[in-house]
Amino acid sequence: ADPCSNIVVWVRKNEKWNSHCKLPKYQYPPTAMAIHPNTACLVVAYSDNSIVEYDIKKRAFSTFSRRLQKFFFTQWKLRTYPFRNITFDPRVDNIVILHD
Repeated sequence: ADPCSNIVVWVRKNEKWNSHCKLPKYQYPPTAMAIHPNTACLVVAYSDNSIVEYDIKKRAFSTFSRRLQKFFFTQWKLRTYPFRNITFDPRVDNIVILHD
């Protein structure tokens, strides 16, 4: 990722790096991101406190991510501190842990 909100996923195959997919550009820069080790989904937090989940294999936003954008809480967006880290619960695949 870069400060202009460009996020590209690269894969290494046969000692070469290849661009696998590029996420749609967002108007704010990312502050944290992580790839889930079991589901191959990339979770990204942006500086406006928006959160997206991108399915790397399908090269599309996940169903959860599309639903989250429709029902995002106003209080969540009003937070003054950006997310600094994203991690996952190793026991439960659908738990995302956000650190501010």
